[in-house]
Amino acid sequence: MSAKDLETNSGRRSFFQVWSDASGWRATVQYGNEAPRTFHEPDDALLFLYSCLLGRQETAPSGASPWGDPDFH
Repeated sequence: MSAKDLETNSGRRSFFQVWSDASGWRATVQYGNEAPRTFHEPDDALLFLYSCLLGRQETAPSGASPWGDPDFH
């Protein structure tokens, strides 16, 4: 499956890809210079990307993402 490259108004490059495997759907998001994150639910990935684009990306106090449990690759 091909990936979708996005460019924000600030010139940051972003990456979004959705695919399925034996366990179900997955989505990978990369925003700017951050490491790509893989989410078990594509909806969580979309919410994460949307929050990044709005400049509201936050992490929980434990360092976990507020958008579910991403796998870091």
